[in-house]
Amino acid sequence: MLKLARKLRADLMFNRATILFATVISVLTVGDTHTIGVEMDYSAYVRVLETFVDEKGNVDYAALAGNGRDLRIFTTLLSNLSPHSHPDSFKQESSRLAYWINAYNALVLKGVVVAYPVDSVKDIKEQMGFFSQTYYAVGGERLSLNDIEHKILRKVFDEPRIHAAINCASVACPPLSRNVYRSEDLEAQLETAMRTFVLEKVRLDRENRMVVLSKIFDWFGGDFTGWYKRKKGVENAHILDYIGLYLELDGRSFVGGAQRPSVRYEAYNWKLNDQHPD
Repeated sequence: MLKLARKLRADLMFNRATILFATVISVLTVGDTHTIGVEMDYSAYVRVLETFVDEKGNVDYAALAGNGRDLRIFTTLLSNLSPHSHPDSFKQESSRLAYWINAYNALVLKGVVVAYPVDSVKDIKEQMGFFSQTYYAVGGERLSLNDIEHKILRKVFDEPRIHAAINCASVACPPLSRNVYRSEDLEAQLETAMRTFVLEKVRLDRENRMVVLSKIFDWFGGDFTGWYKRKKGVENAHILDYIGLYLELDGRSFVGGAQRPSVRYEAYNWKLNDQHPD
């Protein structure tokens, strides 16, 4: 009985917080197209990451499924507020990019928790429907994870490091950061994310003169080489040119020599990034 009472009290507090936020949003909306700036509050999402994500980026999905109040609060916030619905709240590009990275990662958590227990996101819906056929309310829009990744993050921002920042709830994905991405820290956070991803997922096989890469560098190779060509002012670029930016000196010499090593892309491990796998 005591447990039930506590749950009812927690649900009541969540509902009150949701109603209060919706009221604030409605008051701050002026007319149909103009809005007054509303500060993005990441505090609930901070608690989610600090409580349920470990240092390796794995998630305690069982615990999160049983105590999802903060995740519900944050995804409710996402449903009402975005750079599209409230542009005055996201005047800096870095604040918009940080929002969409955080939104993607939080909605991945929500999608897994709703279906949990599962062994892989591939088991949630057929033909990778977890990413393409599951829709979420974001700033009044109906968006899938693919919409956020391909139509917003990749299309709008010239930033290949997003591929090291967004997490698809799988072992082969870049690790989910325990820190919220924030406008003021975004450059350093993205640089750390990409460097960590390269150091953990790129293997230099000197004996066989081969570099083993994550499939992410194959699937989105054009994002990396395109950025490299634009930023470095060169006509041609190889995926190893980009990789070399994040290697130590001897590694850069190995991948960038006159005779490049061959490249092999590792099979992607879609097993859930669960702290307690069966």
